[in-house]
Amino acid sequence: MENILEIVNLNKSYNGIPALSNINLSVKAGEIHGIVGANGSGKTTLMNILFGNPIIHETGGYQGQIFFKGNRVNFKNCAEAIRQGIGMVHQEFALIPDMTVGENIKLGRENTHSLTDRLFGRKYSFIDWKQDYENAWQTLKRLGISVAVGIKIMDLSVNIRQFIEIAREIDRSDLKLLILDEPTAVLNKNDGLKLIEILKDMSNNKIGIIFISHRLEEIFDICDIVSVMRDGKHVVTKNVADISRKELIEHMVGRDFADIYPKRNNNIGDVILKADHLYNEKIKDISFEL
Repeated sequence: MENILEIVNLNKSYNGIPALSNINLSVKAGEIHGIVGANGSGKTTLMNILFGNPIIHETGGYQGQIFFKGNRVNFKNCAEAIRQGIGMVHQEFALIPDMTVGENIKLGRENTHSLTDRLFGRKYSFIDWKQDYENAWQTLKRLGISVAVGIKIMDLSVNIRQFIEIAREIDRSDLKLLILDEPTAVLNKNDGLKLIEILKDMSNNKIGIIFISHRLEEIFDICDIVSVMRDGKHVVTKNVADISRKELIEHMVGRDFADIYPKRNNNIGDVILKADHLYNEKIKDISFEL
């Protein structure tokens, strides 16, 4: 498989303090590439660069090279990244609460009526809401999500909102690379598993995926490749099949596993709290001692 994304010697500083140092990474078309690291490891800064977050250029830009689909790029804003075929699902929802599901999915890619296209030009044409809602419904159907496209985002559960974020990106016919920042953090276990199946299906359609997660079990469930970042540096990249959970954690924290969870010999004292047969509307017959 060809590299759809290649990062070469990438460096970024804020007020002289390094946030990224000499990052070299690549993602192939159809590959699910996991990126892990503790808070402060540089993952967010890397994603901001890849998706053209204006804060990067407002703080002096970056050094190094980024190649996307074989061409060198330097996105000044998110619109440039989107036009090139990059999508991103953020930790914080980027949906508009007072707009409907269908409006959010088609935002910026609305269908318009051909008659008003000819009369006024597409920029000033009338939106074809019926076609927009049909397209949005078809996209949700592909995801196995049953929700009315005319309902407002503010009236949806957090779980469903996350899938609407995914649907907005999947609806794009030009999508080549999808970046997901902790996409399962707000999902329950069943919906998390559903999302994993959706992403596997997308990778089968040659879409490259960068999957950021603190849930290491998800990295092993879904990813082909995993890269570890620590203190703004790229520590290691390995096939998921060739690395253990223990080794992955050691790379993340920079210490031997035995140092992370040392054995302790505690002297257990007297009982200081005791509960006997507790009941209420949510619990039944709970007893314990501390």
